[in-house]
Formats: sequence, C-alpha cells, structure tokens
Amino acid sequence: MRRALDECVQAGAVALDVPQDVFEAFDRGDGLVVVMPEKVTLVDVLDTFVEAVAKALREYNVAASDAYRIDLRAAVHVGYVDRVGSKWSGTPLVHVARLVDAPEVKDILSEAGDACLALVVSYAVKQVVADGYCRVGVSGYRRVEVVVKETSCDGWLRLL
Repeated sequence: MRRALDECVQAGAVALDVPQDVFEAFDRGDGLVVVMPEKVTLVDVLDTFVEAVAKALREYNVAASDAYRIDLRAAVHVGYVDRVGSKWSGTPLVHVARLVDAPEVKDILSEAGDACLALVVSYAVKQVVADGYCRVGVSGYRRVEVVVKETSCDGWLRLL
C-alpha cells in the first residue's frame, strides 16, 4: 500500500511536470510530507497536483480489494520552511500536520463513501480559493473544526 500511495503522489508530480530532483516527498512513518518547489504555485497544487493524486487513488481503489483501499487525508498550507541537511522544519509543517490530524476530518472521510481523498486547507489557502483563482471555488469546501494538541482553528474541507 505504501508503494501504491507513493505512485499516486508521483502521479501528481508528473501532472505538475516537475523534475524528480526538485519535487520532495518523504515518509514520516505515519504519512508523507510533500514540500513543493517555489516555482509550483498554490493554484497548481490545488488544481493539478491534488486532482492528479485523487485520480490515481480512484484508479488504484477500483482495482484493490476493500482491505487494500487507500483513503487519504491531505492538507495544504503555505509558509516558509527551512531545510537543515536532509530534514525540513518550520511551523507551516506543524500546522499541516494538525490540519490533517483533525478528528472531524478523519470522521468525515470515514463516512464519505465514494470519496478517496479528504483535502483540508488552511485559512491562508482558503483565501486564494475564495479569490477565485482555483477551478473549485469556496462553495466546494466546508468549514471543519481543527482541535489538535495546541492548535485550535478552522480548516476548509473538500472531498474528492
């Protein structure tokens, strides 16, 4: 399943037409973190990358048995991250982890039926969506409560 998930994420990278050496996805044990290169816009992430990952997940799930179905929670946030050696750090990465771990997001995806991907975005990302830059507008998202560890905020959820 990890290989299948990696292939789905790589399908997103291919859709972005980003060279492998600048696209970084790394395994953190309980999930993947993807750090996009600066040249990839937020609109590219939402309109191209996420859509391609969801399409690849749907294709995988059609062929997989229920026991091997992948339902993915993904979060998108923006901000400065720092690289020290081979590791990334920064508060945006912490915030993304909190968004994706929100119990409400987990519950909605588990009850979603046909959806294979729950995308939760931060307030900053939602503003870009609300400004009309993305194919799916703000009406395609719903507010969710994010209360995880020291984080308490709103997120905006879209099922794919």
